[in-house]
Amino acid sequence: MSSTDSGIRLRASDWWLSREPRERLMLVVMGIAVAAFVLWLGLLRPLQAWAEEARARHDRAAAGLAWVQSAVRELEARGIGQPAPQADQADNGFKDIILATAASARVEVTRQRTDEAGGLSIGIDAVGAPELFAWLDRLYADHGIAPVSMQVDKRNGALRVEVAFAARGTS
Repeated sequence: MSSTDSGIRLRASDWWLSREPRERLMLVVMGIAVAAFVLWLGLLRPLQAWAEEARARHDRAAAGLAWVQSAVRELEARGIGQPAPQADQADNGFKDIILATAASARVEVTRQRTDEAGGLSIGIDAVGAPELFAWLDRLYADHGIAPVSMQVDKRNGALRVEVAFAARGTS
């Protein structure tokens, strides 16, 4: 400990002891009040705001889920579901259909793997969102083929996609 530190402590101690007991009590109470205010303003208020924001996000998500579930029930009640498989995908042309429609939609497939059940997993390193969704929409509308799983990451301003399709009859 340096002499400056001990000098400051000595002066602070002298200052404190020179106060009347009533003044010391008021200073302690004031210090506690200031500390409580700083704790409230600096910690509790931001935590309350974050909790309210999280509650609002949860409420929006719950409302969205309720809307989707309602839409699904309505579609099921109307008898609208997956389209029936078309004759051109009953054979092993399943993979060819997916790859041909991808090429015509300017979606460059960089990886592909067929599983033992006949499903197809493909990887796309860079594609724009409009092209990807237009291709998937066209694939579903024309051939009744929809992905069973899809993972999308944004990289370098484009989407990197891993998408899997189940062979007909296994979905």
